[in-house]
Amino acid sequence: CRKAVSSELLGAKWAAFEQYGDETGCMPCEITGELVTYEEAHLDHAWPTFAQIVATFRSARGWTAQIPEGVLSVPKDAQTETSFVDESVAEAFRETHRGVAILRIVSSKANLSKAASQRRPAVKRPVKLAG
Repeated sequence: CRKAVSSELLGAKWAAFEQYGDETGCMPCEITGELVTYEEAHLDHAWPTFAQIVATFRSARGWTAQIPEGVLSVPKDAQTETSFVDESVAEAFRETHRGVAILRIVSSKANLSKAASQRRPAVKRPVKLAG
């Protein structure tokens, strides 16, 4: 699922810095308020979490116990991630993700230190997915 949306997330992060960034290319972290650069920032799933989006997608497809064989790529030598075999499934996930993800820019340090405890926060500068 992450691979299916990775290019959209990258584009959304760039767009957020274009929209909300200052003249130095920095923007405020949603958690701390401190200015962060593109490199110091994470694009965070504020609500629902990415795991919740994946769980909802799986449930909607009836994949609650396990994902059916043939849906994901089979790991190959040195492969560290799988992907959807059928592009229509990948697009269906992207559509689900676009429809529900509320994203925000946070400093990588703040994101990693508050990951699980910061759920359903207020988002001052929502990052939209184009699609």
